Amino acid sequence: DDRVKWTYDNMDNILEAAADPIGNHWWDELDKKPMQVLACCLAWKKLQDYKAEHGTSIGFECGIPIAMDGTCSGLQIFSAILRDPVGGSAVNLTPSDKPSDIYAIVADKVNVLLKHDAQHGTPDEAKDGKVTYGTKTKAQIWLAFGVNRKVTKRSTMTLAYGSKEYGFRDQIMSDVIEKDWNDHGKENSVFTEDNRWQLSAYMAKLIWQSVNATVIKAMEGMKWLQECAKLVTKSGNVATWETPMGLPVQQAYLKTESKAVRLRCAGKQLRLYENVQSGVIDRAKQSSGVSPNFVH
Repeated sequence: DDRVKWTYDNMDNILEAAADPIGNHWWDELDKKPMQVLACCLAWKKLQDYKAEHGTSIGFECGIPIAMDGTCSGLQIFSAILRDPVGGSAVNLTPSDKPSDIYAIVADKVNVLLKHDAQHGTPDEAKDGKVTYGTKTKAQIWLAFGVNRKVTKRSTMTLAYGSKEYGFRDQIMSDVIEKDWNDHGKENSVFTEDNRWQLSAYMAKLIWQSVNATVIKAMEGMKWLQECAKLVTKSGNVATWETPMGLPVQQAYLKTESKAVRLRCAGKQLRLYENVQSGVIDRAKQSSGVSPNFVH
């Protein structure tokens, strides 16, 4: 409804842009993808001309491509399989007046935890000249930075593909902290060389807690699959299943052994390495890989 209202509120701008895109730059300043905006303006103008000629929009053909995207599709699939109304609502599987945004939902829950820690968190500790920041300080720094959907998106998205709290930490380091340094410079950032690892680990923990509280059934489903994989490999087999269409899938993760070949070339000694499958089942990979492979 909001988008329909916006279109009618901007009717004059849309038609003027379509009539004279060189003279009217409204379309160029509106969005990060201005050519798509202009294409829609031209299509809307054609629609109005068609309605003026035929008195109706029935029969009008539009060539604008419409992109369809899932909402955090890994978690969406788990929520659908498990008929989870809570997770399903967060990833737009249930009827709603407005689209749900799971990344924003997780960010909101993280901010609740941050505000609590900012007031009631643990204090800093100094030992051997090294400061270990308490949750109070870490929460205050993150609140000063501002936690929104951009901070929580990648971690939430990759959860269904095997990413865990430890992986979240590395993602936050590269996607948030190092990006902030690149965009604004280290001297203007709340993140420093001293606090970055503590802050990324702390945020990873909060996102892990928040996403677990948002898609409970999906987490249970992933854990169940991992337990199944452990039981299967314990009996000397690899995880195997059939898709609903009858396609057999075998997760053949085997341990590899690195073999070295020593060579001498042009008076120099070289060492080449080759990874060779040992035939021994890699039980760790069988467990960690089963959820993303099952979803895919």
